[in-house]
Amino acid sequence: MPDGPVRGGPIALHSPVTMNQQPNQQLGQAKDNEDWLKQDLQWVLPQITKLNVLDGETTIAGQAASFDDAINKAVELIDQSQAPLIAGLSELTIEAQRQAVGLAEKMRGRLIAHTEKAGSPCESSVIQSATLGEFRQIDLLIRVQLTDDASQLCDHLVEGLGDLAIVDLDGSLESVMALRQLLIGQSGQTEINAHSDTRLALACHAIQQVQRVAVALGPKLDTRVESQWHKLAASIQQRQRMAVLRFPPDRAANARGALEVVTWQTGLAPGNGIDFSSGAPRPMGSGLNFASCDLLISAGGPCATEHDPLQDKNPNLKCIAIGPNIDTQAQVSFQTPGLVMGLAARVMRFDGIVLWLCPDPTSAPNDPAVQLLQDLTDRIALPT
Repeated sequence: MPDGPVRGGPIALHSPVTMNQQPNQQLGQAKDNEDWLKQDLQWVLPQITKLNVLDGETTIAGQAASFDDAINKAVELIDQSQAPLIAGLSELTIEAQRQAVGLAEKMRGRLIAHTEKAGSPCESSVIQSATLGEFRQIDLLIRVQLTDDASQLCDHLVEGLGDLAIVDLDGSLESVMALRQLLIGQSGQTEINAHSDTRLALACHAIQQVQRVAVALGPKLDTRVESQWHKLAASIQQRQRMAVLRFPPDRAANARGALEVVTWQTGLAPGNGIDFSSGAPRPMGSGLNFASCDLLISAGGPCATEHDPLQDKNPNLKCIAIGPNIDTQAQVSFQTPGLVMGLAARVMRFDGIVLWLCPDPTSAPNDPAVQLLQDLTDRIALPT
């Protein structure tokens, strides 16, 4: 994971303010940097807001409590737990996600990067061959099974590209396999034109006429179909540059960051979750019985007591809530800023580009959730 600011496309940050600029120039440059940063971050967090309160409230059983008392109670709950679970990493910064994985490992608990069901970004393939910047340099766009939200995002992304050609295809495995055969096989133009599926013939002809092609894949597309699109892109790379990008579902937040952090630190893709109960990370099966979990650490995601599917499966589940809103129904609740502009922390855009949440990380405050999760990790006892 990079240690410095990473420029993201199609909109990149301006150069940082330099000391030899006049005060008014510095203020103007800083404001300009902040505006561009917000535009970049809105690709990941459409409703992002600025940092308001750094040190939030803490409660125990819905009653206001000191931070130290809340930490002590949280440590007590974790030490007493036999099957703790951390969920909701997609609402944390990359730095806090790392600490959450470390906490799950030390307490030998379970970790769910995202609480959504099938089709969440943490269950998707991590293969990516395009960034948003490359989508601004194409001649042909192929859209495959886009949802309404993904379609709006894609339209906004290619807005203003002029004579861009667009082809829509279904998300079937048969379609991409047939298109690949037409493109890399020995099919002549007459055979292509005579193909039974006119959309495939049109797509094949359009691809042959241009140099730069982008393929926008919908968030619910089967990963087997996605892999075939990447295989097609590799097959024709000497003739055309085909950039493939899977678009995220609505409210994906920092799910791509969670996917990469969990995979990097455990060696396993998040999938249905990671289980540390044996002392080593192993994938959780799809048939996990949530009733066996006795403690939920809701790390940045929706509060466990507010229409959370995990709580529905186990009404006696105790909860430690960490997030922008206090959960008065949780045994312990810590209010942290969440994913807001102004923190010296990072998120990962769904195309793999890492973005800071502030224009200048050297002068911005750190994410309080990082220290909170570190304190919990340091103070809990090792399981026997």
